[in-house]
Parts: sequence; C-alpha cells; structure tokens
Amino acid sequence: MARKYSQAAENLKLALDKDPENLTVKRKLVICYAKTGKVEKALELILSILRVDIDFIVNTDPQADDCPCRELTSEMEKKLNENRESLDYQLILGILWLYCNADKSITYFRKAQEMAPRNSTLNSIVKILNNYKVQLIRNHN
Repeated sequence: MARKYSQAAENLKLALDKDPENLTVKRKLVICYAKTGKVEKALELILSILRVDIDFIVNTDPQADDCPCRELTSEMEKKLNENRESLDYQLILGILWLYCNADKSITYFRKAQEMAPRNSTLNSIVKILNNYKVQLIRNHN
C-alpha cells in the first residue's frame, strides 16, 4: 500500500468490487478506511471479516502481510490524552489493534461501546470478540 492510504483505498475498492468476498482486500481496505477517517466503513468491513473468519484478522502476521498496525497504533496512542473522549479515536484504535493484539482491541472497542451503546455494528463486533476470547480460554483449559 506504500502508506498512501487514500489512493490505496480507491484501488482496493475497485478490487473488492470485482471480488466482494476477498478477505485479503477487505483486511487492507479496513486499514485505509481507518487511516483516512472512514470509521463506519472500516467497522462494517471488520464485521464482515469477523463473521466469516475471525482468525484471518486476529492472527494477521504484520510483517508477512505488510500490515502497518504497529506503527499506526503507536502513533495514535501517543495522542491518547488529547483524544481520550473521542469515539472515532477509540474505534480506530480498536480496529488497528485487532491486527496485532485482540485483548487491546477489545479494550478500545469496549470503551467505544460505552460511548455509543446503540451502535449495532460495534455491538456485534464486541460480541464476536468476546465469544472468541471465551472460546480461546475454554480451549486452553
């Protein structure tokens, strides 16, 4: 994506129009949407991925998949104090952390859920992630 998120989003959207079920394209497009402030679109794509294959996003290999999530989360968390009450900020960090650390992602999504308890897309994401976490715990016991 060469970190040109707006341009990459346009190209990825065209690719997704040709192949609407392509999870790799969706996963990259989520980052572009999050980075360019199209948070609702990013949430909708995240939810569509989670419903099909949660492991596909939760077990992303940042290096092999050229995922900029670590640098983006670090960059955003440096601004935490000034954005603590911003819903979009919480959502974007929830989205980005999902690629690197599901527990941190859930923390941000829950904070966002407190701020927007009627957001059905967000509620579905939190429910899926909570169920996933419970299942992981059960499998380890």
